[in-house]
Amino acid sequence: MIVLGIDPGTASLGYGIVERTGSRLRALDFGVFHTGAELPLPERLLAIHAFLLDLEARERARTGIPNLRVQFNKVHGFYIEVTQSQAGKVPADYQRRQTLKNAERYITPELKAFEDKALSAQERSLAREKMLYERVLDELQAHIAALSALARALAAHNPERCVWASNWPHPGRNPPPDNVDILDLLLDWVPGEATRERILVENPAQLYGF
Repeated sequence: MIVLGIDPGTASLGYGIVERTGSRLRALDFGVFHTGAELPLPERLLAIHAFLLDLEARERARTGIPNLRVQFNKVHGFYIEVTQSQAGKVPADYQRRQTLKNAERYITPELKAFEDKALSAQERSLAREKMLYERVLDELQAHIAALSALARALAAHNPERCVWASNWPHPGRNPPPDNVDILDLLLDWVPGEATRERILVENPAQLYGF
């Protein structure tokens, strides 16, 4: 399916933006670039995942708690989760981070040091990614006319393969573009009412099953 929408410019000019459908970009969790696409990330997500698996295996062996888990969420950060029935086995260096109905969550000095390092690296990575994303959008401005001509041709000759996307809520754009102006592009690119309905209603319903 061909996406006609524009923010203005959610396409790659050689910057390796990921190819995906059905997901939106969040302002604080971009993930829009392929790994290695001009992004010298100090910490890779795979490296973080590998550390957590290794720590989980070591802590299970050290504590004798087979269902111990090492996890992460955006509210509490990294933590070691132990069921309430096994909480009496935790070592003295486990510091309680959160109490749940059926489990306790802890952090250790080793995990805290890793958390500080990983979150700092993530912040630097996101700042770098946002800068590159802004550069892509800026460079696309010179190609708006060509992109518009392409959109008109696609809508005219292959309307059954087109859907509309405005990239709302416009992550990375400050101030955000006017949604009315973006819809005016649709009126310009797709003059026929029946074709607009197909692109706006029928094709998305077929694609996403609603």
